[in-house]
Amino acid sequence: MQKIPYSELKKGSFLIASPEVNDGLFFRSVVLLCDQSPVGSFGIIINKSLDMDVPEEMLNLGELADANISIRAGGPNQPNQIML
Repeated sequence: MQKIPYSELKKGSFLIASPEVNDGLFFRSVVLLCDQSPVGSFGIIINKSLDMDVPEEMLNLGELADANISIRAGGPNQPNQIML
């Protein structure tokens, strides 16, 4: 596995936790990088779902809602935010 400089990361890339990450949120995580800029990054951990129910407000979205969908972690910086 090769290390890529931060400046070369692009939207749509997958980040795989290195073996040195041996605990915490990013332990054995695979992150899909959804946005990348000099200001910061936004990604979703795709191989871990959160143990929580879909909020009632989301179920009221009609055909867009699926009560069986799993919710994914988006990172530790904005834990109260949901992205659709």
